[in-house]
Amino acid sequence: MLETRIEKLGSKIAEEKLDAVLIFSDSNRFYLSGFHGSNGLLYINADYAMLFTDFRYTEQAKTQAPDYEVIQAGKDGLFISCIETLEGKLGKKLGFEKAHATLAQYEKMKDAFNGKAELVPVEQMVEKLRLVKSPGEIELIKKAQDISEKAFNEWLGKLKPEMTEAEAALELEIGMRRFGSGPVAFDIIVGAGPNAALPHHTPDDTPLGKGRTIVVDFGATYGWYNSDTTRTIFIGSAPDGMRDIYEIVLEAQLAALGALGKGKSGIEIDAAARDHINDSGHAEHFGHGLGHGIGIDVHEGPVLSPKSEDILEPFNVFSVEPGIYIPGVGGVRIEDLCWLKAEGGYENLTGLPKDLIIL
Repeated sequence: MLETRIEKLGSKIAEEKLDAVLIFSDSNRFYLSGFHGSNGLLYINADYAMLFTDFRYTEQAKTQAPDYEVIQAGKDGLFISCIETLEGKLGKKLGFEKAHATLAQYEKMKDAFNGKAELVPVEQMVEKLRLVKSPGEIELIKKAQDISEKAFNEWLGKLKPEMTEAEAALELEIGMRRFGSGPVAFDIIVGAGPNAALPHHTPDDTPLGKGRTIVVDFGATYGWYNSDTTRTIFIGSAPDGMRDIYEIVLEAQLAALGALGKGKSGIEIDAAARDHINDSGHAEHFGHGLGHGIGIDVHEGPVLSPKSEDILEPFNVFSVEPGIYIPGVGGVRIEDLCWLKAEGGYENLTGLPKDLIIL
């Protein structure tokens, strides 16, 4: 699998008329090599696949990245080690990940390669390869999703009105870890009452309470791949106004799911949900995109939004998550993960029911 990824990247390198690329972002480095240490540099061209790292990770890299020649960097760092190892075989034009290079990193690269090779910024070279998942990648996401759902179902039975958002979030994280998650995919969101109107609220000491919306956004990891789910629940009762909003959001999500298909743009799928919410009088209450890709990163391509020209293709994996957020009152979001099948249609990886949940 990794060999195929390296070959595909080699084709991209040739298309861009480069001699090689330097990969140093954590996610892209892992995707291409299997190495998940925190410090490493990949040098890839038509003839070489090298992984430079430091003493802490050398043995780990040899185990995790068997397709690479692993080089332990000296005290002068990864870039200098790359130059010294390759000497006259470095190449004249080296691509580097523009989106992932900090200013400090770029200056260090420029100083190291000055006069030895031209540094050419490239964008989305590896990310475009990652858009189309392999069956194995989808299985890892499914496993992460299954872990998160087991934890969520158990967690529902532990909630009480006096429990705070922060306590509830911690309880859910513990559950996911107990069911087999690696580090959770992201900081869990639990927003109760008015806090549910904040799409990325940080849980605090607000009690969950009774008769208020509670938005819960959570994800597990398995094999370094992520899941992502949102559900909106109630304790005791659901106010009539929020029942209506819940139905609007659910109908919007179902409309978007019904519009899914290869060849569709992110704009088209987003519009299927957004038009329904707009027609319901809540245009100003849905301010984020409909969805995002997921895999090694929680947020990757393709993107479903009013500005996204991404075109869906088989084996894309992405979220579908419309929401309505009313400041000072509360909010509702419903999120599922889906992937497009090669033969047409899609599979919803999220097995949790979407009926109104009142505990």
